Amino acid sequence: MLETRATIVALEGEEALVVSNQVGCGQCESTKNCAGSTRFFCSSKRHFRVRNMIGAAVGQEVKVIVAEGLLLRSTIIFYLLPLLLALACGGVASYYAASTIERDGYAALGALLGLGTGLLLSKRIFFRSSSQGLPVAVSF
Repeated sequence: MLETRATIVALEGEEALVVSNQVGCGQCESTKNCAGSTRFFCSSKRHFRVRNMIGAAVGQEVKVIVAEGLLLRSTIIFYLLPLLLALACGGVASYYAASTIERDGYAALGALLGLGTGLLLSKRIFFRSSSQGLPVAVSF
């Protein structure tokens, strides 16, 4: 499981908006441990929406835990699904093209269609499972 410390900045029903107490990889304060180019990711703290199962109040520090497998499942849904659909639709469109001159155009159009379909499917899957997949604020 992945976990981090965060501070609650707002409450919205059963959910809380938290800001992580850690930015980037956690090594931004040390110049010895930073590769330099990664400082781009340390520029600001990000806000996240979590389930507030413990009834924490605004200003309290909590531990936020991301469920086992959620990161892998999200990666598959948001990156791999659109990519595979783009490749598959591009290949199918290229295969059924009337001539070799038109093949590249059909392949590009099929890939764009597959990518768009994959992104829409990812969005639909996300909204359908968002209530189950939110990270959880668990302790003070």
